[in-house]
Amino acid sequence: YMEDAEVKIINTVCSRNCFSGCAMQAYVQSGRVIKVTGNKNNPATYGLICKKGQNFVRVLGGEGRLLYPLRREGARGAGTFRRIGWPEAI
Repeated sequence: YMEDAEVKIINTVCSRNCFSGCAMQAYVQSGRVIKVTGNKNNPATYGLICKKGQNFVRVLGGEGRLLYPLRREGARGAGTFRRIGWPEAI
């Protein structure tokens, strides 16, 4: 059961494209990030992270997260896409 799986704490930084790159600690269980906190050892942020950083777990595991490249089909705003390969996307 997932509750029995070991939780690892990994030191990392937030990748939300802010200028500060806040130091974070990611709590990982069974290969999934289950919680993030600010790293209190960072002298610039003292363990604080913004709302974007606090929301990181939801972004990583969200149902709307893109897992592969898509190409728009039809008019802009129609919400019609088809899956394409990485070489075509690049």
